[in-house]
Amino acid sequence: MFTERDYYQSIGAQQVENFIRDLEELFLCFYQNDFNSIPLKSLIIILLKQQVEICWYDGFDRYLNSDQIDCDRQLYDLTSRPPRYHLNFSFTVLQEAGIHRFLNSLKRRLRLLLNHPAGGTVGMKTVRCKLAIIALLNQLSDDVGKLCRRSVSLQVNSIIRTVEHQQHLAGLGYWAPQTTSHSTGYAVDIEQAWYAKNDRQLFEGIQLVLEDYARRLHLNVIDEERIWHICLNPQLIEFYENRLSLWTI
Repeated sequence: MFTERDYYQSIGAQQVENFIRDLEELFLCFYQNDFNSIPLKSLIIILLKQQVEICWYDGFDRYLNSDQIDCDRQLYDLTSRPPRYHLNFSFTVLQEAGIHRFLNSLKRRLRLLLNHPAGGTVGMKTVRCKLAIIALLNQLSDDVGKLCRRSVSLQVNSIIRTVEHQQHLAGLGYWAPQTTSHSTGYAVDIEQAWYAKNDRQLFEGIQLVLEDYARRLHLNVIDEERIWHICLNPQLIEFYENRLSLWTI
């Protein structure tokens, strides 16, 4: 298990070089686009906190494009029917082919109209997932539910994002560093803004559970205001893979 000292000892010259490059990209992106909703100081703090997981996953394979995701037989399709596992979390699928582009806009407007937790997201382009992440999200939902004494299905906005997709987002003007741990498959974005506005009990419950997981070094947790970004400690991948049997159908 990593300790806080290990975080800093694992930072080498390459990590410093990557950080400087990402910082330069952040400054450029910030001043060329409208980021009034998030102050530059907050974005720099987010970048600093990302360095932990960048060190964690240094040397791990990253998904460069959708073809590599399709070829990875170790990934599980969250939309599989019949399902192999119980999923205790919620997500929205982004379908981009043909008429779905038009339907995506209508569906999102409907989610906003109904004040659905997924109203702030366009949906997940990739719905295939690492087994350890399924178990982690199920466990998080269960822990929040026990704390809040109610059934909980966490709203997940993003899991795997390829390097190619990050480049696409950057081309649209978003700050989307290629060093993101989403490209390893072991990072998740959980909705935060909707819970903060509409369900304070659940918002506070999620926050307490995530703080506990971060304190025990299971996760790196970054509060990005609209979402909680979480990344699994790679030393616990096998642990969560083994726990997935608890939710086998």
